[in-house]
Amino acid sequence: MPTNSAAYRRLRRKRTCSRCRRRPARQGKTKCGVCASQLRATDSIGGRRRKYGATTADVHRLIDEQDGKCFCGKCVDPTDALDHEHETKDLRGVLCPPHNAVIGRTDADLFNFADGVARYAGTRRRVLVRRECVKAREACGRTTNKVRSH
Repeated sequence: MPTNSAAYRRLRRKRTCSRCRRRPARQGKTKCGVCASQLRATDSIGGRRRKYGATTADVHRLIDEQDGKCFCGKCVDPTDALDHEHETKDLRGVLCPPHNAVIGRTDADLFNFADGVARYAGTRRRVLVRRECVKAREACGRTTNKVRSH
């Protein structure tokens, strides 16, 4: 129902559910509790269909292709997040919620992020190698000093 129609405004004024038109709407809302919970259950499926063109069968096919698991090994189900290319809306797979959050935050800069991690790891390795060299020199210096003092 269009939000600017006369019928919708009348329902709002009467505080009646705009979906079933029988039960009273929740306070400050346009739908009753029963209708709101039914919409929540079906909205993720409808939202995926509208946003990505993905049917329930498409989501199940993606999960089957991944052997029912996220890349980390956790099991995924059809309600978990769909990983997608932001520009083209092409689906890449189904992710568990923690990995969806990480990839969602870094997706635009994923390659920069990976490059940064590689640079950090290389720097960290050089620091550790340098420490080992210093320790080895100190150990050699102590040994040679002890030999010279005798």
